[in-house]
Amino acid sequence: MSVEQVAAAHYRAQQTIARGTVEQAQALWGQVQPNAVLDSWLAVLDALIQLLTTGQYAAASLTQPYLNAIALQQGITVAASAINPAAFAGVAAGGGTLAKLLMQPALRTLGLLARGADDQEALRSGLASLVRIVDTEISDASRAADQVGITANRRWVTYVRHVTLPACGRCIILAGRTYSYSTGFLRHPQCDCTMVPYHEGDTPPPLPDTLFAQMTEAEQNRAFTVGGAEAIRLGADAGQVVNARRGMQTVGGKRITTEGTTVRGVAGKKLGNFKRLPGERYRRSQVPRPMPEQILADAGGDRDEAIRLLEKFGYLDQYSAGRRARRATEAETARIEPGRSSNQWHPSLDGIEDLARAVESGKPPRSREVLAGGESAVTELLTLADGTRVVHKSGTSLATANDAEQLSSLVARALGLRAPRVYRNANDSIYMEYVEDAVTADELRESQPREWEARVAAALDWNDGNLVGLLDVLISNSDRNAGNWMLAADGRTIPIDHGHAYTVPSDDLETYQPVPEGPVERLTGQGPFADAYADGSNPMTKADAAEARRRLEALRPDFELIGRGAWLDYSLNVLDKLEREASGFGSVFSEEPP
Repeated sequence: MSVEQVAAAHYRAQQTIARGTVEQAQALWGQVQPNAVLDSWLAVLDALIQLLTTGQYAAASLTQPYLNAIALQQGITVAASAINPAAFAGVAAGGGTLAKLLMQPALRTLGLLARGADDQEALRSGLASLVRIVDTEISDASRAADQVGITANRRWVTYVRHVTLPACGRCIILAGRTYSYSTGFLRHPQCDCTMVPYHEGDTPPPLPDTLFAQMTEAEQNRAFTVGGAEAIRLGADAGQVVNARRGMQTVGGKRITTEGTTVRGVAGKKLGNFKRLPGERYRRSQVPRPMPEQILADAGGDRDEAIRLLEKFGYLDQYSAGRRARRATEAETARIEPGRSSNQWHPSLDGIEDLARAVESGKPPRSREVLAGGESAVTELLTLADGTRVVHKSGTSLATANDAEQLSSLVARALGLRAPRVYRNANDSIYMEYVEDAVTADELRESQPREWEARVAAALDWNDGNLVGLLDVLISNSDRNAGNWMLAADGRTIPIDHGHAYTVPSDDLETYQPVPEGPVERLTGQGPFADAYADGSNPMTKADAAEARRRLEALRPDFELIGRGAWLDYSLNVLDKLEREASGFGSVFSEEPP
């Protein structure tokens, strides 16, 4: 993997730990009673401290293998001293105790209740405070360990700030900046930016203009405000737009800012008319500086007037024309080269180039239709600009669902199944091929009830049936119901919808956890296809197991890139068990993977 891919995998692994810790903290908060906030919170506080300490330790434990992998890619020697993860666990990033820090959500809730807030409103506010604290402490432990590890290796004298989208405007304008190894990491609560040790010759991480170009207009508006994003699209310096909000105020119904208006500021040098105000070190211009959104409102839709005012008030400079042209080029490049916005999810776009290109060049879609089902995500059928139809899943409610969809598709296709290809370009957004020539088993039962049993029996007996069963036990799929597999016109069986793969059975779907590492005592795939592998024998041969292992190992870069190497190890452990129990006479692999 490249340095950038190693950094992306490290980010994903750290985020997985943070999400898991936050989810468990939320469960503990669910025990808080509004009529006894302190007592009920103190009853679970020790468990929460242990939970957060464990999360901090796990996050810090990622540092050594991450930095070793970076050093390997850069061709430099690994530092002799190793990180001690325990040093970054059990204490708050600010140096105080976790117990004191974790009392804040309860105290916040009590304060709101004392001011007459509704019980649920107060509890939601306390929960938001808890999530912010836990998420931030996990990220801070990871970053602190990374910085210590960088300091320990004398070959690294600087690090760069690596920003992963989605991100806020404050982080985006700092993307790609280089800092001395000893410089503290600037961050805000719940900031998930990472530091990457820099070595001469490294490909620089995405810079602000590149990240801005990779964002949709809606994402740009969310990060920079509608007016701020439009000003940036007109060529404004993103740093000026973001920093202007620090001094924002409303005067006479107009939104203005004092940021950058001193004699040393970019806008101040343009505006003049300086005066030293009491308590201020530098003279400040007395000409009000409007916010970018105020300028756009004042321009009344006149683009030339908007550009003139943005230049007058210091948002545009002599580089703005070039910046506009460069951003237009970046946006077009990001549109036609999908790999630029997806390389943290796919080591390569080989085999999905057409799908990725259709998605990235087809926004906004011609039409969208909400599909039935999809309990773990919002599922829509999109018709893209070129007429391509894709299934889009977003806003997943299970932390592992998108990872499971992406990786299960790869496993299925590696086994030779005609599973829909998956393209992913964001943490909460995946696109899958729409299968045009097939119906689900459920749909077949409704439309052709007389043929249904015979068609299903044939599917179970045919070679694809054996492969779907193999897939389900390899990925621990718990949801192969009649709506999650299809019968194609050519008779092939098509597995779909793998959001519940790599999970173990539980009474509550919302509490599914990733499968444990280590030897497999029993198989957890469920559904009619997996039955062929459930009784201590299976239709595979020893040669099939060796071939399956070869195909799975080829997927390791895909699993490790998104921090799921342990999932692949689990599948290989399952395969070991299947090999011991193999009792087939003919190969289950009738052809090479599609």
